[in-house]
Amino acid sequence: MLKLNVAPGFAAAFIASIALAASAQARDLTVVSWGGAYQDAQKKVYFEPFKKAAGVPMNDESWDGGIGVLRAKVQGGAATWDVVQVESEELAVGCEEGLFEKIDYSKIGGEAAYLPPSVNPCGVGAIVYDFVLGYDKDKLKDAPTVWADFFDPKKYPGKRSLRQGPKTTLEIALIADGVPPKDVYKVLATDEGVERAFKKLDTIKNEIVWWKAGAQPPQLLASGEVAMTSVYNGRIDTANKNEKKNFGMVWDGALYTLDSWVILKGSPNKDAAYKFLDFAFINSPRWMTSLKNSMIIGIASTMLSMVLGTLAALDLAQWKSRFKPPVLAFVLSPVVVPGVITAVGLYFFFAPIGLTGSYLGLILAHTALATPFVVITVGATLQSFDMNLSRAAVSLGASPLYACGSPRRLHESNPVAVELPVFAPPQVGT
Repeated sequence: MLKLNVAPGFAAAFIASIALAASAQARDLTVVSWGGAYQDAQKKVYFEPFKKAAGVPMNDESWDGGIGVLRAKVQGGAATWDVVQVESEELAVGCEEGLFEKIDYSKIGGEAAYLPPSVNPCGVGAIVYDFVLGYDKDKLKDAPTVWADFFDPKKYPGKRSLRQGPKTTLEIALIADGVPPKDVYKVLATDEGVERAFKKLDTIKNEIVWWKAGAQPPQLLASGEVAMTSVYNGRIDTANKNEKKNFGMVWDGALYTLDSWVILKGSPNKDAAYKFLDFAFINSPRWMTSLKNSMIIGIASTMLSMVLGTLAALDLAQWKSRFKPPVLAFVLSPVVVPGVITAVGLYFFFAPIGLTGSYLGLILAHTALATPFVVITVGATLQSFDMNLSRAAVSLGASPLYACGSPRRLHESNPVAVELPVFAPPQVGT
């Protein structure tokens, strides 16, 4: 009788486990990121286009980080996520603990397609961003300029907020205590360095409000709960643009970090996960369009700048006039003038004639920036070239173009041979 009672219960449990396993295998691809405006942009640029192009059902969720969450997902058998964006420390610990699949780079374009720092056995780099000092310009008329100001409650009264955890917090403390940024990690590698960081934090421990999620720092600033905070630079920018806030950022001492995409161990959607990563990094229409544009603009502007720069260098090398110095200064001005000023000037020049945002406008702009480098390299080479060789070739009946040929081959109909061997190497180098 007991057997009759147990058997149905066992059968029911067995059937339920099979059903759960089947549903796990059949679930849609789930990609997890950080939420907020960043994930909204990802949806527009990656997620939605991927679903349409690949025809792969996909859900996206957000999280606030933490290696414990990933351990629970993988080790607890509740891995409902497939592709997750993680921070650098989560990537390192999770890879060591076997929480992630090893990345098969042959499925996403090969390691050579990526910047070396973004290549990891367990993940591929997704985004670089900064932790900056954020503050409300409307409430702090005397703006902070360095992390030391963050630790000066007398000059800047009020609470301040830091990320809960050692990452960035210890670095910020040491920078504020006078450690040069290049030496921060050398100092932190010692027990004395860690102790020094905590001592610095103790000086404002009664003023600290700890934040966990990236959305919190702008909220703390907006509510007036804190006077300043460490914060992701993108969160400040979004608050200013979308919510019309007047928040400021201090870039001096900013800490940059690299996030990566990982595939959770045991994901039933590994093939779909690789399709997503391949789309996001290699075969996205946006990337392919950008690559095409770069090739068109790059090749055209390179050829045009080489021709114009070489001709300008040749003329300037032979020109004897008191106007030569100002003309040369004008030609080389894009090298000296800050790029932003050149860009603004080109914009105001191109806008009235409809060249902004066009291939022609971009090619001309890049040519204007590249030509001075050709003039410099070719001109430097021509300084040691004896122009009498060209004059001798012309006096013997050669045309000016023919005079570019070698004096050893003046009897041949070769139009490129005296000056070309001289200025060709710098052209190639440029």
